[in-house]
Amino acid sequence: MTALAQTTKSGCTVVTLNEVTAIMGPGTEQKDVGGLCIFTSKAASITVTLTANASAPYQMMRITANQNGATVRDEPGIGVPAFSIVGKDGHGYSIFLLKGTWGASVSADTGPAKVPEPIREKLRGLVRKAAGRM
Repeated sequence: MTALAQTTKSGCTVVTLNEVTAIMGPGTEQKDVGGLCIFTSKAASITVTLTANASAPYQMMRITANQNGATVRDEPGIGVPAFSIVGKDGHGYSIFLLKGTWGASVSADTGPAKVPEPIREKLRGLVRKAAGRM
């Protein structure tokens, strides 16, 4: 049972509903679906995941995103190794980070609209807080 506890953790343990509501606005709802923490509002969704033993998946995500033509950017302000990805079509925005053996991703989706830079900056702040709780 101890091994399971070390390899499974919900994204809801590192991000709060209040923090996400400050970004997405009133009416934001939170669900924990098998360890995925999903926040939804009428305009957007944010998904937070945690992964144990994430060093190799972290590197593979970066390589795959580059190969698929996504925009990949280092995020040195997070405080741990981190990078962000914007899809080839310009939609979606995800930040991946690595802290020790744990990895996390915070992804935002605004449907057909692009995630604007002010929201991306707020997400970076959210990820800094999440990294501190990992």
